Amino acid sequence: MVGNARIARTSIGTSTIAVAALCLALVPAAMAAEIAYSGTWNCDATPKLNIPAFSVPASAVRDGNRLTVSRTVYNAGTTEEIGRASGAATIEGGRVTVETATPAGGITGRFEGAVSDTEITLAGMERMKIPDRGEGERACRALLKRR
Repeated sequence: MVGNARIARTSIGTSTIAVAALCLALVPAAMAAEIAYSGTWNCDATPKLNIPAFSVPASAVRDGNRLTVSRTVYNAGTTEEIGRASGAATIEGGRVTVETATPAGGITGRFEGAVSDTEITLAGMERMKIPDRGEGERACRALLKRR
């Protein structure tokens, strides 16, 4: 009986150590939940502002249920990079609605889409206020793939 008690106690001690080691091994995986995506952001032409359709680089980072997206902004109708439009939102059930803006607020947008471990799709409208050109809006879509 004493021999059996010793085996039981040793087994419990070994199991406790194994469970603790497993928990410690999983901590870095939980902390490394960040997923990076890259792809393109495509917007329709805005004839009112004399801006052609375009495709620009875009990126996103998913950290748990938090998503941050960003895209390059060029000087209207050129390839001169002048900044970024970005925004963040909470993912709910694989869906997200994110509002983006440039730092000065000249370009704002609202986009809805789906988020998975492999890709993000977004679609919505951007509104622009460009000095000396006026105001306008355009439809945009984004497709970002996991890096």
